[in-house]
Amino acid sequence: MPIGADTGELAALAQRQQHAWDIFLHLFPTSVVDAAAKGDILQLVVFSTFFGIALAAVGERGKPVVEVLESTAQVMFKFTGHVMRFAPSA
Repeated sequence: MPIGADTGELAALAQRQQHAWDIFLHLFPTSVVDAAAKGDILQLVVFSTFFGIALAAVGERGKPVVEVLESTAQVMFKFTGHVMRFAPSA
């Protein structure tokens, strides 16, 4: 920074700096939909991890949820395949 330059921007940057506690709190989304809309991938990964652990802990009673999620994933893979097939013509 040059001598005599305006330090207001540097001071504002120092105020916006995140500390360890802020980063830790940012790991947990207020809403999964909000995290997906904002594109906060880390929050989605943390949610998915906790959801998967809870689903595994439920055991056999969670099997219908797993089947629905696997079916949804298969549909999305097929959908993506169709988009990729027709994308060159667009």
